[in-house]
Amino acid sequence: MSPPITGTIANHHYDLVAVMLGVSLVIQSASSFRGAHKAMSIMEDCTGILKGQIPSWSSCRLWVLRLGYYKLNRPKVQGTPWVWIVDHTNQIGSEKGLLILGLPLRQLPPKGQALRHEDVEPLEVFPVRQSNGEIVYQQLEKVIQKTGIPRQIVSDQGSDLKAGIALFCQHHPQTCWITDIKHKTATILKHTLQKDPDWGE
Repeated sequence: MSPPITGTIANHHYDLVAVMLGVSLVIQSASSFRGAHKAMSIMEDCTGILKGQIPSWSSCRLWVLRLGYYKLNRPKVQGTPWVWIVDHTNQIGSEKGLLILGLPLRQLPPKGQALRHEDVEPLEVFPVRQSNGEIVYQQLEKVIQKTGIPRQIVSDQGSDLKAGIALFCQHHPQTCWITDIKHKTATILKHTLQKDPDWGE
């Protein structure tokens, strides 16, 4: 059995139990921030574990953002080949973001096991209003400072990503590009089924 979580965090109103519980509900159980707040309210009613101090949903959001900022900026493992996973996020307004995740090759899960969120490190997020091959290439070059030149890059076949990664591989021939199998499979299925009326519905 793990020892009980106790203690306070400097310059924080809530103690370590509240912070860990709020973050864990969001990250490990995929709860919304408001859902995490409601769950902690129920736990407090049943157990009194939070000693009457129930964090708001905005406090949970702030803790998760701080944790994400730390993970994004903390030093990465050096001296070992990395895999980068590259994709654009959903567009919000006139902006979208190029998200780059990664992990050292030696930390790939065993054969037969899927990659999990906790296996990868956030390497960079580049907000952009427009994207093309040259922009993607320059963004990838900046990430070398964090991990060194990657052994592999995984992405879908979006035209700007494909062009940018191809340019990157020309400058760094030790890097290979691999198509994201999920996107590839979806493209094949769409091509195969697009004339089926049930698919259209």
